[in-house]
Amino acid sequence: MVSIVTKTWFDGIDVADGHISPLHRQQVSTTLGGLSTVIDQGVGLWTCGFTTVAMPLEDAYQLKTEIMSLEGSLGTVLIYDKRRPYPKNYVAATHGADGLHLSYGAVSSDCKTLTMNTATNAYSLSVGDYFEPIRPRNTEPFYLHRVTKVVGNQVTVWPPLSTNLSKTSAFSIISVEKPSAKFRLNPNVLSRPVLSVSGIASQATVTFSGVQSLI
Repeated sequence: MVSIVTKTWFDGIDVADGHISPLHRQQVSTTLGGLSTVIDQGVGLWTCGFTTVAMPLEDAYQLKTEIMSLEGSLGTVLIYDKRRPYPKNYVAATHGADGLHLSYGAVSSDCKTLTMNTATNAYSLSVGDYFEPIRPRNTEPFYLHRVTKVVGNQVTVWPPLSTNLSKTSAFSIISVEKPSAKFRLNPNVLSRPVLSVSGIASQATVTFSGVQSLI
């Protein structure tokens, strides 16, 4: 079993259509009177699905072979949202490499709201931006968070920060450079045909999907 543990694999895939979307693991119970109760049954995860741009058949074959090396859902890959690989307000020419790491201070009791350090951060995060906490060791999960609300230097995120992260000063630094989650791809991807494009036998697309893994 092989896992692809660098972001360069997904860098090299040109996507025509795709998504990274939240997976809410919830149970909803509704009474006869119409009252509903919602219970979270686990931490929120991300799902993904992508279709590549048209590529030569040989390249499509190569990509499916790389996916095959994951041995179904045993292996994992790092994937990020290509619609927002960097924060909306990040400008490489202005902020440079230093702007790829931001810091936060206090975290709310529900682990959903962070107080960003405006004194050290060169710009503010925007709704729709992503970040991943810096991993001081290679044993921590790849957590991925999306900003859902910004009020001043208060940033609300989904999913909430892990309680372990919010109480550990080592995780006060976050990376905003192609923030990624670790995904296990749907093993059925290899049973899907490599689709020819508009009747052009030499061009094809590849479709794949997966669910985030925290281990």
